[in-house]
Amino acid sequence: MAGLDFLQDLAIVMVVAGLAGWICQRAGLSSVVGFLLAGIVVGPYSPPFAFVSDLDRIHTLSQLGLVFLMFSVGMGLSIRRLRRMGLALVLATACGALIVFGGARSAGLLIGWTPAQSLFLAAMLMVSSSAIINKVLHEIGATHEPPSRRALGVTVLEDVVAVVMLTVLTSVAHAGSEAEAAPLGQTLGLILIFVIVIVIAGLLVVPRVLGQLARTAEVDLQTILIVGMILTAALVTVQAGYSLALGAFLLGAVVAETAQRAQVERYVQGLRDIFTAVFFVSIGMLMDIRLIGQAWMIVLLLGVFTLLLRTFACTASLILIGHSTRDAVRSGLMLTPIGEFSFIIAQLGVTTRAAPELIYPLAVGIALFTALTAPFLIKHSAQISGGIERLEPKFFKELVAFYHGALRKVQQRQQANAVWQLSRPRLVRVALGFLFITGLVAFSPRLNVAIFAWVGAGLPYQEVWNIAFWSGFALTVAVPLYALWKNLAALATIYAEALAGEGVMRVAVQAGLRTIFAVLIANWLWLLLPWERAAVWTAAAVIVLFLVLLFLLRQKLMLLHSKVEVELDEVLLAAEERPLRKQQELLQPHREWNIHVHEIVLPDRAECAGSSLSDLRLRSQFGCSVAGVERHGYAIPNPPPDLVLYPGDKLLLLATPEQMDAVRKFINRTKPADETAELIDEIEMQGVVVPTHGPAAGNMLIELDIPAITGVQIVGIERDGNRLLNPGPFQGIEAGDRLLALGTAPQISALTRWLTTPAQAAPPPPDE
Repeated sequence: MAGLDFLQDLAIVMVVAGLAGWICQRAGLSSVVGFLLAGIVVGPYSPPFAFVSDLDRIHTLSQLGLVFLMFSVGMGLSIRRLRRMGLALVLATACGALIVFGGARSAGLLIGWTPAQSLFLAAMLMVSSSAIINKVLHEIGATHEPPSRRALGVTVLEDVVAVVMLTVLTSVAHAGSEAEAAPLGQTLGLILIFVIVIVIAGLLVVPRVLGQLARTAEVDLQTILIVGMILTAALVTVQAGYSLALGAFLLGAVVAETAQRAQVERYVQGLRDIFTAVFFVSIGMLMDIRLIGQAWMIVLLLGVFTLLLRTFACTASLILIGHSTRDAVRSGLMLTPIGEFSFIIAQLGVTTRAAPELIYPLAVGIALFTALTAPFLIKHSAQISGGIERLEPKFFKELVAFYHGALRKVQQRQQANAVWQLSRPRLVRVALGFLFITGLVAFSPRLNVAIFAWVGAGLPYQEVWNIAFWSGFALTVAVPLYALWKNLAALATIYAEALAGEGVMRVAVQAGLRTIFAVLIANWLWLLLPWERAAVWTAAAVIVLFLVLLFLLRQKLMLLHSKVEVELDEVLLAAEERPLRKQQELLQPHREWNIHVHEIVLPDRAECAGSSLSDLRLRSQFGCSVAGVERHGYAIPNPPPDLVLYPGDKLLLLATPEQMDAVRKFINRTKPADETAELIDEIEMQGVVVPTHGPAAGNMLIELDIPAITGVQIVGIERDGNRLLNPGPFQGIEAGDRLLALGTAPQISALTRWLTTPAQAAPPPPDE
């Protein structure tokens, strides 16, 4: 029976994958290596016979693994985390990826591959293995050193590079030939626009949907609907012509900004683990280990080339954003190993026949080579970087010092420039609005055709449908277009005041700038809209209908614009400051004895969590009684006053509807989003020298109260070559002492600034 054959294949895959993963974990290797080995064992290239009868079904299931894997990667890279990393590290990652792309693609051409095939080799080498890097850094205890923190930040951002390259490569593979493929720049531009549209739409819709599910649906229904959303996001991107990995990744990044992030991660964890294992097993099935032996020389040469190229690219990009050569080289050496995403890219090339079969053994061989050399390079990165720094020519050191000095001056001018500080948020909104509207218009013809084929095929006149669709579309675009104009008008006001001050001249400059902006918008829309696809009278009817509806609905559109902009600002511009949205109870009223019985669940970060019933004083404050508490399926009837409540507890309350409204607000009050877990990963140690003139010299640690002022702990003091670990509160500080400071980078920067301020000056706050 076909069904039993499939069940047998899946059972073999899961059992062998579990055993191989367990053995590799016991040996200190990643479980991914075990899954790949399991695929090789049960695959068609391992004699004497194939264990799996239907490879196509396993490969179909593996696509689910890719979807859930990309969703998890997206949840690990939230917009909040991107903002903390900073624009400089994002630019460094992009610059390093471009250098690797150029070098690896050139290497592919040298070994005789076509430009399209070389694109797969370049993508394979552009992404480091976060699992290997994390593992080695943890083993040597270097996780919190500044170069290690930068390397971990880059490897997280390179996951984004991998998703982008998967999308580009999918487009190249679907093109079928280089002649049909769009230029790379055009493809990347369309991907960027598509991403902006999906992310902004997701930020406006997904939090509402998840909040509604949390309030009204049981856990099993929430899980089903969330999985449906993940698969739908992947399907939408496939229908748009991109990789399914992109949709799942973007949805994960959006979900990471919601209050339900922890619950969603918990709900999909089991499915992710199962199907991710199937995915990597399917990659192993495609691997012919005989090719590795035949191509060992090219594997070795490309492995050495990868080490040199990735180290150079990451070092150069970090120097460009202001880091010293020593620290940049150390971070570059840590970023040499490739891994999981390289296997995914190789699989895409082989399954679509866009890359030669040799790319699989290359991916495995280079990954093994870099994984074996990574521990040595990372452990000795300080000595290697020191040696390279000593070998630097004098002119190069002077050039780097001059460049870094100029870079610091530019940064200081930007911070001191009031016009830049005022206009920067507006410029971000203008850029997002421009890309969002461009994306809506670019994909609107395809959307029109798809909707008409679905619901409009029976309509007698297609032009009537076109008028209705484009009028509705125009109203949809009116909201972001109005937001774009409001931000441009605000920029005109800021620049007019900066250029002309007050008076008539300011009004004239402001009017001139607004006129220029209006002309630019009109020309942009004229070039952007698909006028050539519509008849003249259809376009005229759409314009007239749009203007009439715009006049009638202008007040609602302005209110909608304000609401949308506030919600986007909450996520994009002040994510770390916003409180989590409230979760409401699962309400089921009963009317026995004329008493209402209500159920309410404590949200994950409830303010009342950790307090006892007597501390909450629900009866004295609100006049209601707690009839019972359910905790993880265990019922506690008539709970005692000293019972402590925790998130997830379900309370059975006796109260009137008016009393419940007050109780609901009290119970559902939540603390701001807890970023402690993420901030712990950003803790590092740095040495700071105490200057002669400052508040520290000549005082004891207890008098300085450094933890309260800067948030930094002093865990060591070095004086005249003698080191004191974990000094006591009465330890004195002298000028020239080297303090070993423990804290985040902004906190240590605040300590450095405070140590150099006059003794009576107020301490500066840590950088945001």
